[in-house]
Amino acid sequence: MKNNINVEPVNSAVLMSIYKNDNVQQLSRALDSLVYRQTVSPDLIALIIDGEITEELEKYIENYKEDAPIELHIIRLECNKGLSVAMSVGVDFLKRKFKYIIRADADDISKPSRIEEQLIYMEQNPHVGIASGQVLIFDGDEENIVGRRFLPTNCSMKDFATTRTPINHSCSILRSEALLNVNYPQTRLPFEDWWLSLRVLKDGWEIGVIDKALLAFRGGDEMILRRQGAKYASQEREFFYKIYQEGLMSFLCVLKNLMIRNLLRFLPGKVLAIIYKYKMHR
Repeated sequence: MKNNINVEPVNSAVLMSIYKNDNVQQLSRALDSLVYRQTVSPDLIALIIDGEITEELEKYIENYKEDAPIELHIIRLECNKGLSVAMSVGVDFLKRKFKYIIRADADDISKPSRIEEQLIYMEQNPHVGIASGQVLIFDGDEENIVGRRFLPTNCSMKDFATTRTPINHSCSILRSEALLNVNYPQTRLPFEDWWLSLRVLKDGWEIGVIDKALLAFRGGDEMILRRQGAKYASQEREFFYKIYQEGLMSFLCVLKNLMIRNLLRFLPGKVLAIIYKYKMHR
């Protein structure tokens, strides 16, 4: 590997899920960034097909599997189960076969050094169960950067995890050993990354931050506006209730989170977008 750091070769697999609404062009760009443009290649791409998908997607995946220089392993779910169930199935398949599992989404773009940087970091930090890089957020064109989610490097991620998700999920790398005693949450709630992080922390592992932008994340105002309204607020309350029941967060922390977040969910969309841009995504 580069950077004049001696790291023994380690095996790794990328875990990605797709469903019927995914865009072929975006999927192509995401896969190409992982298969053809990395300074260090993964050993396998595990692609979870979450329910029935379009004929266009089916044809593209079939052709990609034939042509790719890396094995593309397909796992099909008979019906759409949602991201967390798809990830759970993928993790269960990979965690006893590969030392590291690299998360990726079907519409994001990994920077060329992403896998190399993450493998080096994990090999040098054996107490870290999950690590993620910093993320740039783009809207439409990859060059149209509209924000970023940079995790802090000057505080304990265990403390940070009491108020916010301590990883950038689609830019994360998971140590399989850290998942042997930790189940991936199977939920329709949109907080599986936070939930998983809290379980890994409770099991005695650390959360790490690689202080480099390693991923371009497809986002924008539309993504932020999905975090608005009564439905999202209800999902948030259910999430905090369940992690409290599981002993992952204290009652006081849950109460503080809900007081702040319930207010945010009912703010006007433009105000919420400004808060995310300047407070959350910065």
